[in-house]
Amino acid sequence: MKKKSIAILALLFCFLKPYAQFTTGLNLGLNFCTVKDGLSNDNSTLIGMNTGLFTQYSLDKKFFLNTGLQYSSKGYNAKFASQATTTNMILNYISIPTLIGFSVTNNLAFLFGPEFNYLTSAKSKNDSNKSDITDDFKKLDIGLDLAIKSNFSKRFGVELRYNYGLSKIQNVTIYVNGQLFGSSTLGNNRVFQINLFYTFKK
Repeated sequence: MKKKSIAILALLFCFLKPYAQFTTGLNLGLNFCTVKDGLSNDNSTLIGMNTGLFTQYSLDKKFFLNTGLQYSSKGYNAKFASQATTTNMILNYISIPTLIGFSVTNNLAFLFGPEFNYLTSAKSKNDSNKSDITDDFKKLDIGLDLAIKSNFSKRFGVELRYNYGLSKIQNVTIYVNGQLFGSSTLGNNRVFQINLFYTFKK
């Protein structure tokens, strides 16, 4: 059994070797984000940013694996009944997207896969107050990404990406008649990204 496993791995290595290729780069872009079914029923889009490093590994002539380490600012604008002004709910994450890509042409590709996010901080901000609300949100968030990317030169390109959050992110404490009744979680991240990227020289 061990010999068969070694033989299979050797064949796989020989198959991938002609195409094996790493590229790395930087990305910088804007997040247009909101939260679906959150604590506020009147949510609007918050503009954040994302930046980080990515690595792309060619699996064969058409398919590749794209991953990296990103800083991503998500959240939403909330209008609560008890407040006259809009409150910015800013959620800062370290994100690790792990996407499988398919190259349609040399300059155009589609990508799809999971994104793993770890919350580093959360803040609420309006005209009169700024608060740390990190404890009100879950640390881990998992979503699915769908993206299209295009190179307009050997080094530079643009990517459009949509992140569909699967995890409930906001901790909610429930009171009934002034008495603690229980707790729950609400809301899912929804983020549309527009990114510019730069690929380092191979």
